[in-house]
Amino acid sequence: MTGLHVEAIGADDATVSLLFIHGGMGLDHTYFRPFMDPLAERARLVYFDQRLAGRSPRDGTSPVDLACMTRDAVAVAGEACRGKVIVAGHSFGAIVALSVAASHPDLVHGFIGLSHGLSPTIGATLASYVAERGTESQKSAATQAFGGKLETDAGYVSAWRDLLPLYFHDFGQGDRGLFDRVQFSVVAFTEFLAYGIGRLDYRTELPRLRMPVLFIGGESDWCERDPCGGSIGAAKLAPNGQARLIPEAGHFGFAEQPEQFRDAINEWLDAVATGNEPEA
Repeated sequence: MTGLHVEAIGADDATVSLLFIHGGMGLDHTYFRPFMDPLAERARLVYFDQRLAGRSPRDGTSPVDLACMTRDAVAVAGEACRGKVIVAGHSFGAIVALSVAASHPDLVHGFIGLSHGLSPTIGATLASYVAERGTESQKSAATQAFGGKLETDAGYVSAWRDLLPLYFHDFGQGDRGLFDRVQFSVVAFTEFLAYGIGRLDYRTELPRLRMPVLFIGGESDWCERDPCGGSIGAAKLAPNGQARLIPEAGHFGFAEQPEQFRDAINEWLDAVATGNEPEA
């Protein structure tokens, strides 16, 4: 057993499992829900809180780097997944998912990047976006967070609350509820800053994948402004890569346009099951 907080829904005898890997870092799996839960009608869904995050233990051996996160995800897959495993990572979680897919091709049968943070220039892209669109309060929050100056969970929560509107196409007060169940962890975020950034060159790893690959992004997501190409650029690097951009959706696009995100995943799963290439 991993000792991590794991939740699985869907049939125990499912032929396909989707292993969802959250980003943040320092967030947890709950922001995927309830938006992704209806996918349990056709696949087993496995969610977990990464080490130091959410409801998983916040003590133990350091560092919690990409290699550690990869081992954890593989262990969770062995513990809770059934049938063919497809890894689905959001934001920085896409880096962990790609690391799992690249290092365990015998285990992983497909890779999904949701609003991915794979690019080595993604930090600069976010900084540019905040400088262009952010309020003074948001600029200050970004400086505090990514400058490694946050020391408490409360401070981390406050920074996220300030920055959250920049992660949506059309932010409303009701969207703040996305994080109502999240148990924030500044410790996990600090480890991410120290050990998580720039640990995987997706431009090298994606061309090696022989499994089906899907990138889904929101058209209004600042990640799609990245000079390395966003979802479409990343998909072109994978031999079996596809990309879908969802209108009127930002970085948490599956919360803004849940049906479109689920439809994109279901159509891709159908094509993968029949051996047909999904349409871009």
